Amino acid sequence: MPEPAFSTGITRIVTALRPGGVLVVGHGAPGGGELAEAITRFKTVIYGGTPLDAAAARGLLSENGLTCVQTAATPPGAPALTAGQK
Repeated sequence: MPEPAFSTGITRIVTALRPGGVLVVGHGAPGGGELAEAITRFKTVIYGGTPLDAAAARGLLSENGLTCVQTAATPPGAPALTAGQK
C-alpha cells in the first residue's frame, strides 16, 4: 500500500478503535545484512508498498496516539509485527 494511503488508513483505524482496542501492523523484519534489507525495501517500494521497519512502525503507532507499542518476536524470515493499544 502506498505511504499516503497507509498513513491515512492508520489514522482512520485508530479513530475507529474502541478504548482498549489493539492495532497490529505487519512490516519488514531486519536480518540478513544491509544488502538483504535494502533489497527487501526496494521490492516493497517497487510493488507499491510502504517500507516500514520496527522503529518506523512504532513511531507511526505512537504518533497516532496508541500506547503500549511493542514489536513482537517472530521467526526468522517472517514479517515482524508491531502493535499498539488505544
